[in-house]
Amino acid sequence: MPRKLEELPKNPLLKASCISKYITYQWLNPLFKKGNKQPLKSEDFYEVPPEDETEHIANKLERQWNKEQERAKTAGRRPKLSRAVAMYLGRDFMMVGLLNMLEEFMRIGMPYFIGRFISYFVPGTTTTRLQAALYGGVIICFSYTLAVIHHPLFFIATRYGMQLKNALATLVYRKAIRLSQNSMSKTTTGHIVNLMTSDVQILERTTIFLHQTWLAPLLLIVAAVLSWLEMGPWSFTGILALLLLAPLQGWMGKQFALLRQKTATMTDLRFKIMSEVIAGMRVIKMYTWEKAFSNLVADVRGNFLQMEDKKMMSNNRSTKTSSTTSLKPVVEVEKISAKWNESLNTQTLTDISFKVTPGELLMIVGPVGAGKSSLLMALLGELQVSHGVVNVQGNISYASQQSWIFSGTVKENILFDQEYDKERYDRVIKKCALEKFNGYDIVLCPRAVYYDAEIVLLDDPLSAVDTNVGRKLFDECIRGLLKDRICILVTHQLQYLKGATNIICLKDGHCVGKGTFEELNEGGLDVMSLMSTLSDQDVMVEQEAVDLHQNESDHHVVIANGKTPLLEPNHIYKRSTSAVSEAITETRTRKSHCDLPSSMSMETLNDSPEEIYVSKQEAEKQTTGTVTWNVYLNYLKAGSSLFGMIVLAILVLASQGSILVGEWWLAEWADSEHYVSTVVPKKSNSTFYLPFYDRDTYIIVYGVLVVVGMVTNLLSFVLLFRLFVLASKNLHNNMFNSVLRAPIYFFDTNPVGRVLNRFAKDISQMDDLLPSSFSDFVRLSVLTFAILLLNVVSIPYLLVGALPMTILFGYLRNYYLKTSRDIKRLEAINRSPVYSHVSASLDGLMTIRAFNAEERFIDSFYDYQNYHSAGYFLFLTTQRWLGARLDVMCASFMALAVIGSMVTFETGTALSASVVGLCLTYAKMLTGMFQWCTRQSAEVENIMTSVERVIEYSQLEPEAEPSKPLQIPRDWPSNGVISAERLYYSHHKTLPPVLKNLNFCIKSEEKVGIVGRTGAGKSSLLSMLFRLNNPEGLVQIDSLTITDLSLHDLRSAISIIPQ
Repeated sequence: MPRKLEELPKNPLLKASCISKYITYQWLNPLFKKGNKQPLKSEDFYEVPPEDETEHIANKLERQWNKEQERAKTAGRRPKLSRAVAMYLGRDFMMVGLLNMLEEFMRIGMPYFIGRFISYFVPGTTTTRLQAALYGGVIICFSYTLAVIHHPLFFIATRYGMQLKNALATLVYRKAIRLSQNSMSKTTTGHIVNLMTSDVQILERTTIFLHQTWLAPLLLIVAAVLSWLEMGPWSFTGILALLLLAPLQGWMGKQFALLRQKTATMTDLRFKIMSEVIAGMRVIKMYTWEKAFSNLVADVRGNFLQMEDKKMMSNNRSTKTSSTTSLKPVVEVEKISAKWNESLNTQTLTDISFKVTPGELLMIVGPVGAGKSSLLMALLGELQVSHGVVNVQGNISYASQQSWIFSGTVKENILFDQEYDKERYDRVIKKCALEKFNGYDIVLCPRAVYYDAEIVLLDDPLSAVDTNVGRKLFDECIRGLLKDRICILVTHQLQYLKGATNIICLKDGHCVGKGTFEELNEGGLDVMSLMSTLSDQDVMVEQEAVDLHQNESDHHVVIANGKTPLLEPNHIYKRSTSAVSEAITETRTRKSHCDLPSSMSMETLNDSPEEIYVSKQEAEKQTTGTVTWNVYLNYLKAGSSLFGMIVLAILVLASQGSILVGEWWLAEWADSEHYVSTVVPKKSNSTFYLPFYDRDTYIIVYGVLVVVGMVTNLLSFVLLFRLFVLASKNLHNNMFNSVLRAPIYFFDTNPVGRVLNRFAKDISQMDDLLPSSFSDFVRLSVLTFAILLLNVVSIPYLLVGALPMTILFGYLRNYYLKTSRDIKRLEAINRSPVYSHVSASLDGLMTIRAFNAEERFIDSFYDYQNYHSAGYFLFLTTQRWLGARLDVMCASFMALAVIGSMVTFETGTALSASVVGLCLTYAKMLTGMFQWCTRQSAEVENIMTSVERVIEYSQLEPEAEPSKPLQIPRDWPSNGVISAERLYYSHHKTLPPVLKNLNFCIKSEEKVGIVGRTGAGKSSLLSMLFRLNNPEGLVQIDSLTITDLSLHDLRSAISIIPQ
């Protein structure tokens, strides 16, 4: 089973007071202090609160989904997930909506009271000083109230979003692990990973804006009423414009949904390709398919980004198998027929019957594609039976034909979460010959044998081992340890047929023979002829005839035409097509001119094989400290040239500047109109003076500023998002090409889930979150600076508060970032095991279900998800910690603006009502804008950790290439002579050699067989020829040294059928 994670300390949120929990977030202070002293580790995180635990929230949502299915069935309609989600959120979430309504009403009320307040500064006003003070008090009170209640509401909404995301991802995993093989054939691991990442991430953000669906119409009515009371019939134009925008918004929402559906489909396709590429990287490299797959992924990615650019711009498994453990163990099959796909006309299995009881060994033989493995799948319930009955009484253990392991030690893979019994474990290790060889296949048979099952299904385990180990496995394990159990063995090794109590011969899904070995021979069935119908398997080597010395020093090198053959001529037997008669034919050895004797070693497991990692993985690198400027520069360079960035900066400054100047000019125009209409006719002696222009000048200037603002804003928007799209596209392609060029050792030591995490979540962060956060930061930075400048120039007293507030903002930002950066990085690292677990579970689905280990793997998923959620929950709460403090500071600035304007006016300083209104309006905006700008700057740096991780994979060490590759002749290799002298080869420079001091020469047109014990280095020899790692020594093909050739030239000249 997957390894246990470290236990995290209890969450201090559970003991925090209500004020600390939702308003001040003081329970996070110890974490911030620690994060500012030293880099954080995952062990510094806290457990997720009980109400956020994965199992709890998944069960809660599943109950609501089951209720929705029942209601839909009663009503005769399709069940809707949205209704189940609504019931999951419940009344508590609706109560949050009422507080949201209060918040929004206060936001609408603020402009009204600001209007009443600035009327005090209008010459000849009837507003008294006391009334102005009361209005100002209400403004200040609203500012602080909004600062206090916003973040608890936002925190609750994001918390519900996190719960929904985790609950839906868990339900997808629980569904996937129970899908039938027929259903699994219609989907891919990449599609399921995409569902659990990108798709549920969108639903996570839904809770933040969900209340706006019913608040928006209500707020529109309130705003319309207030506008009518203030402006009378003149407000009708604005109200009509808002009403006309509603259908447009609805149409844009539908278009957005269509684009989202298309991008989701393209993302599924990209994940599917990525999963296949990573899983088959060894074959891709050997066949030099890197460029083809790179172009394929680039095309899919390009189509996705086109949709993204437009978007920016605008059944459970079922079976007829019965199983119980309360009765006597038996496997009985009566005339079953089955096929994998109902659309197929041909049956996979037809009219198969047999019965196996304890102590019997049933061997299933037949040519490739005869239906042997499918018959085991029918016993496991993976293949749906269309006719007949499968009766399986007893628990099952299963060794699959394809090796499947999870990350951990050999011991952990063999135990498979069973209780450790040292005596039984040592006996299994010995009888299964585990100490004799290595490789991933070693755990399959021991795992099935150690599991205390009454029925053992073995799918061709003898094909993965050499004859010595095969004979030991059959005699001491299958006919030894398993002699009292029901054992069903699928095999192609016909030398063991005499040891079976019963044999079934399959061909094209039909049973063509059944009985003991003697009965089949007496019946005239030629088993050997049957086996050779699809493949030439008439040459067999008897295990007893092969004497492989156990002493390493007795091993001799096997060379073509050599003087030192590994096998003596009379040790090789050639079987005829008759299963009974054997004709012994001596093989002849030929002399060679390049007979270079040497010694060959075989790496074996040490004395404690259970402590060996079957999949030794390197720890994922955690970067510490600030995100360097090089990351930002590389990101910007990937999206635009230096000239483009300069043009973009000018456009951003021009757009924000023209908008701000335009509003200031509008205020000046309003003062001019008021002065001309009220003060001049009265010929007032007031010292209040404004330099006026004629009305046409105001109109022309304001019109020009509006047009310039619109054009520059549109251009800056288009160029900025074009930069984001190109940067994301180029960085993705760079990372993918870098991964394609990475050595095989990288894929051996990094699980699929970890690599997919970079292409899934990190790329998703770059695509979805970074553009909006970065553009907000850029736009708000310029606007915030302009607002502060306008307020200070208009009301100099504000400089007293603006300067220290700016300094304090910077200090808080840096203090927050030291902790939040580490949390974000660790959260991304802790996400990888979740994806790896999902990928491993789907790959080993049949084994997991055969061992009835679904619940154990689901429990492990809970652990991984909770471990990841611990970091994600802290990331959400630390954002609220910063936001709450920044909003209180902004509310204080608003209070200072209100008080400062009154003090300035009362001291006799000339102050325009329009300027005061503009300053207060912007100060109100600043209450959210300044803290949002600071938070977005921090958020940009947090999201840039994803860019940092992408760039890290874009700079992976590539496979070794010669500095000046040889130019190969057009007809190379023309002869195909392969020679090696003093050859040493290891799979990585940090690992010991698996081939040691080999010397051989293979002449043109020779057919050479490479034999040896399991783990002796046979496949490694082929890996060496393809230079999956650079060999030491001299290896030549047609007199050209392979280390002097480019990898593409070398690999494209060699063909291989992979193991």
